[in-house]
Amino acid sequence: MGRAIKTDQTMLNYVLDGLADFSDSKTVVYFKGNKISKGRLLRDTDKFCSYLVSQGIGRGDVVTIHLPNLPNAACAFYAVNKLGAIANLIHPLMPPLPLGEMTRAAGSKLLVTFDDYYAKNADKLDLDCKVVTASASDYLPPLLSPIYRMAKEPKLKGVTSWRETMKYPRHTAKPAGEGGDVAVYMYSGGTTGKPKTIELTHRAFNELTECLTYVISDYDGNKDVSLMVLPIFHGFGLGVCMHSMLSRGIESVMIPKYSTKEVLADIKKRGVTIIAGVPLMYKKMLGGGEAFAAMKGVKHIFCGGDKLTSALKKQFDGALKKVGSPACLLEGYGQTECVTVCCVNEPGEYIKGCMGKPLHGIEIACARDGKLLPAGEEGELVVSAPTLMKGYREMDNSQVFLNIEGEKWLRTGDSGFVDKEGRVFFNDRIKAAEKVSGVVVYPQEICEVVGDVPAVSESYAVKVSKGDREYMRLYCVAEGDREQVRAQIDEVCRQKLIVYARPKEIVFMDKLPRTAVGKVDVGKLKEMAPAEQTDKK
Repeated sequence: MGRAIKTDQTMLNYVLDGLADFSDSKTVVYFKGNKISKGRLLRDTDKFCSYLVSQGIGRGDVVTIHLPNLPNAACAFYAVNKLGAIANLIHPLMPPLPLGEMTRAAGSKLLVTFDDYYAKNADKLDLDCKVVTASASDYLPPLLSPIYRMAKEPKLKGVTSWRETMKYPRHTAKPAGEGGDVAVYMYSGGTTGKPKTIELTHRAFNELTECLTYVISDYDGNKDVSLMVLPIFHGFGLGVCMHSMLSRGIESVMIPKYSTKEVLADIKKRGVTIIAGVPLMYKKMLGGGEAFAAMKGVKHIFCGGDKLTSALKKQFDGALKKVGSPACLLEGYGQTECVTVCCVNEPGEYIKGCMGKPLHGIEIACARDGKLLPAGEEGELVVSAPTLMKGYREMDNSQVFLNIEGEKWLRTGDSGFVDKEGRVFFNDRIKAAEKVSGVVVYPQEICEVVGDVPAVSESYAVKVSKGDREYMRLYCVAEGDREQVRAQIDEVCRQKLIVYARPKEIVFMDKLPRTAVGKVDVGKLKEMAPAEQTDKK
């Protein structure tokens, strides 16, 4: 395990401390065939920082970053960070109306967005701040950049291009701010579709990185390479895939838009050893055919952001074994409110429903009525850690945290338990729990069981009340003959679920509706009536 780095400082200072062990020529980002060195990344960060200063942006101000995985996103983030300003991070596919609302509500002085997005949506954006547009050509290899610029780059007026900001001199002043300052605004919409603004400090992200050095204790900044598919608006993307890796000099292979072919090709070309992603990404990777052999050299594979079904884990681990990889898919648990990861499984025996043990320096317990519960007793999962958010912006946080014997605990809103060995088990969101004829039913448990059907790629169950009838309806995305899939779902549910949890209706969909932050929109599902695609039992 490498050396520890002081966490009570800004995120940029933390990165600079870690990168001091490497030369300026060390590759820290790989993008579309272009190797970007530590020297260039820091130089461009300083140049963009000077541009921000020219716009009157300083400590405590807000800059909205609305970008896919481009090197520009990393430079913009750490430039904002250097000034002690706050980065308001928004999903790159956010529709223009909510993007404008979220930018204004945060009090942003500047929006950094993708040029193609702005070209298509400028007339729909209601903004009261200046705009900088980034292009994929900004960091393409020298021979490809001018070709892309001529063929695909839109001509925009009234905005500042990233290339223009790179004409500014380097900002040479020392980074402003302290570890306890708010560094980031992130959004947690849950399944309601109404995002809450989460305030996260510099120290929270730095502490997460220190925790992860115990998980990947054999990391080597000169040899390891990580895959960065998740964008920085996602706590997993920013905290794990970018900040943690960069601070240890580990090269990040940036993927702006997921493509199984490109991902597997880059894994092979760059010798990727560390991957962190979401279940859907791993499911798509299984369709890579012979190219999946590129996974042979990967040592650490982590999954979060959504529930990993036991069926997918078994299938993925089996595929890894076939290509000779010693790795296995390890699921973790966490929330954006505690920088996404607070516990993770270790290689070894897999226990269904287990999220692993808490990371170094983090405590997880169950609570009820303001008191911690004994091991094995179900309740609300609560987390005590140096990675906790400051709170929800401009909201009453009195019910968000518990203070038990002087210790601060985050209420996760998740149901589960912690066993005597300290392993964390997750059931479902407490608010998601339904009562069918007086019996508690967890939609996530239904989805886990239905996930055992190979043809089903995703699903969600909601309660339906009709007159004096109460039952569960299943919405799912599946391949193949629907009658056969329905029969398979019926059989696996009959074997593994109590009668109250067995779906009485199945609705097949092309895709499940999602909220602005990418989670299943349960509200929309509950509003939907079963259409002609419904199978009733």
